[in-house]
Amino acid sequence: MDIRYNQISGPLPETLASNKNLEIINIGKNDGISGNLPKAICSLTNLKELYVYNNVLNGDIPECLGGLSNLVELCLDNNKFTGVIPSSIGNLKNLKHLDLENNQLSGPVPESFAKLTNLNNFNIQGNKNIIGNIPEIGNLNVCNYANTNLCIKDGSKICSNNLRKCTDDDFKKVADFNKQNGGNTGNTTTTGSDNNTNDDDSNTQEGNTQDNNVDNNSNSDTNNKNNGNGGGSKTGIIIIIICLALLALVGGFFLFKKFGKKDEFEEYEDEVLPVSMSNKSDHLSNNRSPAEKTFVVLTPKLEEEIEPPKLTLDESAFNYIDVKNAKSKHDKHASNMSVGIKTQEQYENQLQYQNLINNQNYYLS
Repeated sequence: MDIRYNQISGPLPETLASNKNLEIINIGKNDGISGNLPKAICSLTNLKELYVYNNVLNGDIPECLGGLSNLVELCLDNNKFTGVIPSSIGNLKNLKHLDLENNQLSGPVPESFAKLTNLNNFNIQGNKNIIGNIPEIGNLNVCNYANTNLCIKDGSKICSNNLRKCTDDDFKKVADFNKQNGGNTGNTTTTGSDNNTNDDDSNTQEGNTQDNNVDNNSNSDTNNKNNGNGGGSKTGIIIIIICLALLALVGGFFLFKKFGKKDEFEEYEDEVLPVSMSNKSDHLSNNRSPAEKTFVVLTPKLEEEIEPPKLTLDESAFNYIDVKNAKSKHDKHASNMSVGIKTQEQYENQLQYQNLINNQNYYLS
């Protein structure tokens, strides 16, 4: 039965199950087929391929699909299925292709999926509320877990598609989900004895939880008392430490004011010497940009003012040379450096003299 790529709308009829010899049902890409997936389909024991993708089917995925033992391909993607993934799908040992992409499924992937030894392609992306780890599906080669909260256990060899490693928080989320949903997460069987066992276990766990709550309450009361007794003493110690620190700071301040060393520049702060500038420097200061800064260097005041030594030249130390007859600048320089110089001392004096003469910042009187 292949009616895909049409514009059929409305629910699937229960009478669809009257065709007991059907092996393939494909109603994909009609975009309008709605309602629940009829449980009557589960009576089609010869069914090998079921495609209902790209419609608006909703509700839970029927648990009874796990009885279609001949099913090879199951594509329920791009619908609005909610609830958990049925653990009974793990009984489909011939299943090779399972596509649950882009639905609204939640909870963990059932551990029973580890029995799907022939499953080669598993796509569950787009179900952001799917949590927990991927079971060890042995022959899985193609997988897609994008936009889910799935993870893989450390050391797992399953097709992971760069899926992240599980943390303790992931396992805690699964435990909380199972607790909120009463353990009905698709990981439990439906036999009566197992249900009774699970009920007993649940009752036991509830009793343990209550005991733990009592213990936790008593422990919290004890801790509160201890915190109440110790809180006051800790607060008093902190206040004493703060008071001592403040006293130390105030005492140090007064000691510093009394015995502290005066600033070495304090003795000069009352004396300001006038600064005289030449006409040239006045001109430069008028043209100075506002961004420039003037630095004033203070030097310690001497007890007795000592006049700087006067620069005198001993003309007898120099050997004057007549260079008027030099033929060129080169000859003139050579004459200045060689003619008439007899000793090393005269040579050095001659250099010093020439430097003084050529430097316009020095004048001889």
